[in-house]
Amino acid sequence: MPAVVSVVEVIKNAEVDLRLGITADGRIVVVIRELVQCALLMSERGAQRFLSDPANQDLAQTIGMVALDTARWHGAKVDQVTCDVRHVAAVLEWALDSYSGIVVLAQEQRAELVAAVHKAACDLAATRLTRARDANTGSIGVDIAVVDAEVRRLRAHLQSTKEDLQRTHTELAALQAEANRCSLALTAVKHDLEREGRTCKSRSCAGSLKPQLVASQEYNNVAEERAAMLCHNKISRKKQAVAKRTAEK
Repeated sequence: MPAVVSVVEVIKNAEVDLRLGITADGRIVVVIRELVQCALLMSERGAQRFLSDPANQDLAQTIGMVALDTARWHGAKVDQVTCDVRHVAAVLEWALDSYSGIVVLAQEQRAELVAAVHKAACDLAATRLTRARDANTGSIGVDIAVVDAEVRRLRAHLQSTKEDLQRTHTELAALQAEANRCSLALTAVKHDLEREGRTCKSRSCAGSLKPQLVASQEYNNVAEERAAMLCHNKISRKKQAVAKRTAEK
């Protein structure tokens, strides 16, 4: 299927305006018939007759192709024989060598035309390259900015989580210290009661103290259970608070 060409530049010429087009795959091309018109100073119809077979095949061999390419140009009713801009000088030279007429484009003018075509092609290629580079740079810049923002957010979240864990460890250590103090106090009370019990030598003394020892032991047991329950409740509430803060984040 012939390539579809978009016209991107027009070079003014006395005989015909030479159009430069770009294909979908990025090749910059010209219409060979327009080159022949420029070189031989003839009409469109005369250039079409000049390019009829076997001239087409001879030109294809001259520029190193098996057959000439065709493309769909805007405004044309039929596909146009087309070549890359790098073949412009060769096509002009071939047209002059194959023509027997006298009125042709002067050598200096041919050189100017070739130079104008190459300059326009280079400018177009540079513009496309710049646009592609700017587009890629802009896209990469946006991607980097998004990644940086996400990294900063994750770092802030990590820092906040570390601070919450540190506070929790501190509070748990305080609760553990309080539990240890309660345990030491209860142990001291037990030792005091045991010492008082051992100092009672007589049975009567022991008998009179027995109800007190039993009551003290029961009180100690209740106090121990109460302290353990308080510590357990504090630790549970703190764990629930930490879990809630983590879930909210």
